Amino acid sequence: MYDRELRKLALVSRVGLIYRAPDGVLTALYDVPEENPLYVCASLREKMLHGADSQEMPYIYRDSFEVYFACIKAPDGHYLIGPMSSLPQSAVVTRSFYYSYNMKGSDYPTLRTYTIQQILYIVELFAEGLTGKTYEETELLFLNKIAQKST
Repeated sequence: MYDRELRKLALVSRVGLIYRAPDGVLTALYDVPEENPLYVCASLREKMLHGADSQEMPYIYRDSFEVYFACIKAPDGHYLIGPMSSLPQSAVVTRSFYYSYNMKGSDYPTLRTYTIQQILYIVELFAEGLTGKTYEETELLFLNKIAQKST
């Protein structure tokens, strides 16, 4: 899948998309990089990369704010997707969310809200375009332990 198609898919999905090349260089394909925890927070990014490298399917992570992130390992590098909130977040919670990822400022972007089904579809579409493989929602749910309550 070419950058142009990836950017279109990210735009239609309204989700941040960051490419990490094998040499570690980050490129924001959609969204403002300085407003995305996947771009700013190295520890979150490393968690996502490690998760994707440790399994064959896309890695999906749900944090304590009920915000989801995904990482897809493709032949040419890693693609990081998110944030995708599963709940509407108040301004106070949004501030806490960004602060937890070392993003300090006064004007935080609103977290976009998605249903779990929409999050899974977004990850499935990116994965199929990047790897040519298809995944079932139940696979993504259970193998990423999303079906269980996060602790």
